[in-house]
Formats: sequence, C-alpha cells, structure tokens
Amino acid sequence: MKEKRKIFIKDQLNLYKVRHSEFVKFNNILEEILNRIGKQITTKCIIQTRVKSLISFAEKIVRMPLSITEMTDICGARLILPTLDDVKRVSILIKDNFIVDPILSENKVESLAVSEFGYRTDHYSINLKENSPLYDDMNIPELYLSQKAEIQVRTIIEHAYAVIYHDLGYKTAHKLKNQWEREFHRSAALLEQIDESISRMKMIIKDFETNFGGYLSEKEIINKLEILQIIHEAEPENADIAYKMAILAKNIGDWSRVVNLLSKFTHLNKGPILRELGFAIWRCYKKDSEEYQKAELYLKKSIELNPLDWDAMAILGGFYKNFDEDKARECYKSAFDLNPHDAYSLGNYLIYELRKLKNLDSISISKHFILDAIERCNTQIELEIDIPWVY
Repeated sequence: MKEKRKIFIKDQLNLYKVRHSEFVKFNNILEEILNRIGKQITTKCIIQTRVKSLISFAEKIVRMPLSITEMTDICGARLILPTLDDVKRVSILIKDNFIVDPILSENKVESLAVSEFGYRTDHYSINLKENSPLYDDMNIPELYLSQKAEIQVRTIIEHAYAVIYHDLGYKTAHKLKNQWEREFHRSAALLEQIDESISRMKMIIKDFETNFGGYLSEKEIINKLEILQIIHEAEPENADIAYKMAILAKNIGDWSRVVNLLSKFTHLNKGPILRELGFAIWRCYKKDSEEYQKAELYLKKSIELNPLDWDAMAILGGFYKNFDEDKARECYKSAFDLNPHDAYSLGNYLIYELRKLKNLDSISISKHFILDAIERCNTQIELEIDIPWVY
C-alpha cells in the first residue's frame, strides 16, 4: 500500500473517532423518528439501529477510497414489520418524511430477475428534512441535516432469511457451492410465497373487520350493540370498543350513532376511525350543512395516515360523486390502482371510464380484474362478509 494511501486511512480513522459521539446522537434521533413512523403502522414494528464500528469503517475505506463525508451508511437503521403491506406503508412514510436519494436507494424486489428469489430488503439512503411535521418538535440541530443514513425495511420473514443467509452464505469463508446456493434460493421462494399468502389473508381479514356485523341480522346487531354499550359505559375512553360499535351501527344505517361514537377519538389520528367517521358524516348530514364538509377533511386525513387504504379512497370518491365527477373518477382510479380486485372500486372506476371514453374498451382490458373481483366476492360470500351488498 502506498504511503499516501496509508496516511489517508489514518486521517479518516482519527476523524471517525472524533465524530463517533456525533454519529451516536444522530442515530438516537433517527431511532425516535422511525419509532413515530412505525407506531402509525403497527405496534409490532421492530426497530434496530447501529453506528458502523471502527473496524467495519476501516475495512470499508481500505476496500473503497471514500472519505468519512462520502460514506452514506455510517449511521443505519432497520425496520422489521409483520407483512408486505406494512412494508409498503412504511416505505411511503419514509419517502414523505425524509429526503431520499433515488440513486443510492434500492427496492430489492424490483431489482430481482424474473426467475430469481432472494434477499428482498428495501434500502433507502436518506437525509433529514429541514421541515417535517413528524419531527419539527424535536428541535434537531442543523449539523445533523447533512448526515446521511441508510434505512432498511423488510418483513419478519424476509429478516429471518436475510440473517441466516448473511451468516451462512454471505459471511462464510468459502464461496457457496452451486447446489447450496440453489437450496437458499428454493427456501427464499417458499418464504416469498408465505409472505404473499399472509398479505392476502390480511386483506381478507381486513374486509371482515371493516364489515364486522355485515353477516348478522339486524336483531343480532342490536343485541351485540347492547352488550358492547355496557362495556363502553364502563370504559368510555376505549377507542377499540367504540370502533366495533360504530361498525355495527353502520351496518344498520345508524349514522348519527357512528358519529357520536367516533367523534371523541379524532385526536388519536387512527386511519380507520377517521375513515368511518368521515363516511358516517357524509351519510348523516345534508350537503349544505357545516358538518358535511368535515367528511372530506376526515377522509383525506385517513388517506394521509394510510395512503394504501383503498376503502377510504373509494369512500372519498363516493363523497365527490354527486358534485365533482373529475375528483370522483380520480379517487376511484386511485382505489382501483391500490386494489384492482375490490369489486366496489373496480365497478365505480369502470363506470367513470365508460362515461369518459364512450366505448367498451375498458371492460375488455379489465376482464381479468373483473374475474378476480367476482372470485373475491365469492370468498366474501363464503365468509359471510358484507352481505347482502357483495351479491
């Protein structure tokens, strides 16, 4: 190694030691921000953070001629989430709340070849934003705005595979034999199927929870409401009980009760509560009333909190339906893009496409979506979800 190169490495190592406490403080800030993001999605989010060790830093600058200011992964964090849907939602919030470098960031799923399975973690190279509603209150020192960090986002199943492969396949002293690599890829393919199966089940269960009571008779709903009312009176601040009652009340068209139950919980900023409250206000109040306008506000806030909630997007489309067809079409299209297999979103989207295009091309193009939506409706019928509307 040339003397000039040795001096460079020594200088960088000394600079690393001087700045190490700064990196630790930055990572603590990053961890708090990611905690706030994770809590918006699920209580089951696992967050890991680390500052690159001196040895790891030294090994990297020996391999690559990077200065400490050019290295983007000295600080790093990882979010591990239950499902692929959670990963998508967190990824949206990361893009909303950080400055993401599009060149250094990578979606591993998109980078895999068509016939390839394997390590699927999403990587984001980020800087903090100067102004972000999520962490404005933290009064973060300006010097941290220029500090880059790497954030990884993966499911629990992807994490299990990545840890095992990293130890046995990546860090092993010997190159893996081809048959061992093939075995790893077979395992990855099975795990990918499990992840996708869990996501499909979550979608079905979400339908079930959203339409809780849709399979009950009106008398059965009233009986359940009476029982829940006793619990609600004993614990009026329990948002989960109020939400269950609201869904039941929705199924018998008791919109004023839904509004009364959910209005006191808007401060929690929970997407499903705001979605159902917005829906109920829209159905409960007249168009020219002051309260009616709050429906749009709550539905938009719900979508802001969960941009992947096609239900909220479709309901907002319904809200616009009678007075702004362009906005209605835009909402139904967004709902369709998020979930093209949902019959309500698909049906309304196609209606607006037919009106706009004045031909049946959109029906032909969407044939496989229509068949999938019919199949999904059949599944809902088997599970007694959303009866009788699913017919």
